[in-house]
Amino acid sequence: GIYNIKAGDGSNYFSNNGGVSNKMGFWSGSPSSDGGSLFTFTRMDFSGEVWHNTLTAYNTFAVAESYPGGDAIGYYSNGAAYNAAKVAATARLADELSTEAGCREAYVTLRTANEAVVFNVPQTGKFYRFKGKSSGKYMKAVAERNKMKLSSDANEAGCIFYLTEGNKLLNYELGTYLCNTYDCHNMGESSGNIVYFNPSESGNGGYFTLKTNYSGSKYIYDDKNDDEVDRNGSYVVDNCEWIVEEVTKLPVVITSAGYATLYAPVALTPVTATAHTITIEDKYAMLSDALDVIPAETGVILAGEEGTYDFTITTTEASVTSELTGTIAKAYVDGNAYVLAKGTNGVGLYRATLNKNSEGGEGTTHFLNNAFKAYLPAFINATAPMYSFSRGEGTTSIDDLESTDNSQQTSCVYDLLGHRVENPTKGVYIMNGKKVVMN
Repeated sequence: GIYNIKAGDGSNYFSNNGGVSNKMGFWSGSPSSDGGSLFTFTRMDFSGEVWHNTLTAYNTFAVAESYPGGDAIGYYSNGAAYNAAKVAATARLADELSTEAGCREAYVTLRTANEAVVFNVPQTGKFYRFKGKSSGKYMKAVAERNKMKLSSDANEAGCIFYLTEGNKLLNYELGTYLCNTYDCHNMGESSGNIVYFNPSESGNGGYFTLKTNYSGSKYIYDDKNDDEVDRNGSYVVDNCEWIVEEVTKLPVVITSAGYATLYAPVALTPVTATAHTITIEDKYAMLSDALDVIPAETGVILAGEEGTYDFTITTTEASVTSELTGTIAKAYVDGNAYVLAKGTNGVGLYRATLNKNSEGGEGTTHFLNNAFKAYLPAFINATAPMYSFSRGEGTTSIDDLESTDNSQQTSCVYDLLGHRVENPTKGVYIMNGKKVVMN
């Protein structure tokens, strides 16, 4: 028989448009006046499932084919294997879909082509920043339980995120995990949002459509009008598109005390500030020689003048021993330990104040360790109230700054790293356990 086929809403008829442009369309008039709206049904001579599988495979193939290719994250890799499979699949589609055997062979070839196409997503265990397509600005965590803002400065610590094995984002500055799709506040990785790095729903090469598992599924939304990050239940062109940039350097602040601690999940190379492991001897924390490479998950003491220093992420391996450990996320640490502080005896490692419980409430068993910071775990018979830094020729514990004329120098002088200096020029040095300024 001859039939008319209506669309799902029942208002329009399918039409082959009189064969024009070899495409299907819709016809809203009377089907009797449009011969293109008349169809007959014939029996397929092979399984509809085979045909369906082939079309499904072709659709995946076509999506990858239409999306820009490249080796960078946010693109489909389409190298020699993909191109070879593409040629073979195209030939199959042109010549062999009229029979079941041909359709099956086309499906296998298409599947091979699809397997040769890999969408390049960010790798866990690395640091990234996220730039919105709508605003052209970077996602930035500013305070816990506050919506993230948008920043033009990509190098701010709040714009840097660490991607964990569970596909959770840990903010480098706050040390807390992405939650609610738009803020960072959870200290436990298990309660952070899972982030999905999907190909751009608009087919924009180099961009990701980012979603989380919050409340079923939510898009991470670039709200350029309010200059902040929000969430959205549906996809919006441009506002739900993000460039993901790999971070190659981590900024670390050294205060006026001249020291800081660091504990990172990646290996780092110091650029201008120096990094040292420690060993405990008597009442001193003995600083090692300056490290060329800070191994991953190794606690170190950093030394330098006041300022912000960049540490380059590296794949170079190194083997060192340090008595310091640390946490990459902000955490409540159990037990007695020593942390970097300035107390009555100057700058050194002092006993941590145990004023928290394991949940962060008031208690006497835990202390708060900040993100990416190191501390000295308690050890047997550790009774010293603090450990001064030393390089073997004297303490580098620091009290208040004092000013002196180097012509009046009578005792040994050390630089801020504990090196003895025979003829100091103008600058900041250590004398008699105090930080002094030579005029």
